[in-house]
Amino acid sequence: MKRTILTLAVLLGVATANFTYAGEKNAASIELVSATNLKFKLTLEQVEARSTVMIKNDMGEIIYSANLPKSDSYEKIYDLSNFMDGDYQFVIINGKDITTKDFKIKTETKRLVSSINE
Repeated sequence: MKRTILTLAVLLGVATANFTYAGEKNAASIELVSATNLKFKLTLEQVEARSTVMIKNDMGEIIYSANLPKSDSYEKIYDLSNFMDGDYQFVIINGKDITTKDFKIKTETKRLVSSINE
């Protein structure tokens, strides 16, 4: 019996990775919401003008980009279940601050053997 399981190894192998970058007024966090459904939640406080969220692949190509409106806070859940296996990076540009978060998508196939009793 074959069973495919999607697992996510986030920076330093922490499954429930969060990060916050320096500066109280520009606190940003990305947390893993669901490893099996590959969903991340981005929270950003004090979004400055001309702020951007990007996702890059392992070759540095931008595969997703969105400009954020200036606001007191921003929150969005990103569904990455359509991404192929590989290394990726969230890049958050908020005013003059640039923050990056590496993550990896890896598909594992597990095979099980069971005996047949006759």
